[in-house]
Amino acid sequence: MREYDVIIIGGGTSGAISGITCGREGLKTLIIEKNSILGGSQTAGMVTPMMPLLINDERLKNISGLNNEISKTNFFEPESLKIKLEEMVVESGVDILYDTVFLESKKIDGDLESVIVYSRNKKIEIKGKYFIDASGDAVLAVNAGIEYEQGRGNSKLSQPTSLRFEVGNVNIDKFIEFLKSLGQIEELEKEGMHTAYTPDKEWPLTPIFELGIAKGLLKIEDAKYFQGFTVPGKRGAFYLNCPELDKTINVMDGFEVSKQIIKGHQTIKRYMEFFREMFPGFENAYISQISNFIGIRESIRIKGDYILSKNDIVTYKKQKDSIARCNWYMDIHGLSKEEQEQLEEEQKIGKTLPENEKYYDIPYRTLYSKNIKNLLVVGRCISVDFEAQSSMRIQPVCRALGEAAGYACKIALDKNKTLIDITGEEIQIKMIKNGANF
Repeated sequence: MREYDVIIIGGGTSGAISGITCGREGLKTLIIEKNSILGGSQTAGMVTPMMPLLINDERLKNISGLNNEISKTNFFEPESLKIKLEEMVVESGVDILYDTVFLESKKIDGDLESVIVYSRNKKIEIKGKYFIDASGDAVLAVNAGIEYEQGRGNSKLSQPTSLRFEVGNVNIDKFIEFLKSLGQIEELEKEGMHTAYTPDKEWPLTPIFELGIAKGLLKIEDAKYFQGFTVPGKRGAFYLNCPELDKTINVMDGFEVSKQIIKGHQTIKRYMEFFREMFPGFENAYISQISNFIGIRESIRIKGDYILSKNDIVTYKKQKDSIARCNWYMDIHGLSKEEQEQLEEEQKIGKTLPENEKYYDIPYRTLYSKNIKNLLVVGRCISVDFEAQSSMRIQPVCRALGEAAGYACKIALDKNKTLIDITGEEIQIKMIKNGANF
């Protein structure tokens, strides 16, 4: 049976960074990834660009040395990132097991001893000293018995999902001139252009979408959220953060999610007909890529030693054992107009603070439950409530959490301790040496 110091379930936004950190620290590490690429939502999910931290203090924006090493700006090209992450992981000495899914875990004396995975045509059991769940759905943590929450309030319903896609052969210059003619004046740089539409407010594209719906090119539900970007290095490419799909589904139910994927494909087909007829510059455009998986904003959230709350977000709470910080707003899709207005009002609670103090800390305690002492959870599934999760789920934060988890494993192994017996302050020292600021 193979044995590792650290086993990481999932090589996505957080997991790849955990792997690189562990490898560079000399830990024998394995990343188990269900796809045949690293990067998760960034690459297979086509989630570009990264959302910014919105921290006003330039020094405190630096929350992860690895994040800075990988991305110099918020805009990135997913195909190139696939290769870059893999190169960094391999160069750090980490093993990757692609096309492999987690099945179950085994415990001894309450802690994890091994995981059983399915790779190609057989089950494999692999032993580890420490484990990092970077699956995006806390599959290892849930299987191991960690308590968790799902959805908002008493509901298991999460935020709406999206199915991203890319359009090729677009005349971007022509489309930018069209947006200018409609009155858009910002975010029109050729590499980094952004435009959007929602039916709840007035946008430059509002009359175009209304006409497209009137003509029958789009259904009303197709146009509830539209957002598009250009991507540096991809001439003639336009990335779409849509269609946004139903919020009335359980994202942990495979049958329901599969129906949404099928619905997404049909919506994308209608979008292309709409683009070719209504968007100058798209006359000869085509679908060049559709995301490999549906974009899930929130699914499982573990109940850890500390639950980061909405109140922590709006009051900009600082934490002694901080391993990341953020000021991205509570970004909840699918709210009614009244719910959105209430949320925006709640986010004004800490507005009197000095600008350089408008951020909240994410403590190390959100990464673990004391019930299992050799397991950390990173990414969107850490210990947070529904509202807080909608803020902390952005990529720079997930990368920082992955880096912190890697250092935690190194410290624990060197000191012969469990992961719950080390401190966030110890992790900070490691992260500072790698370029972060605290």
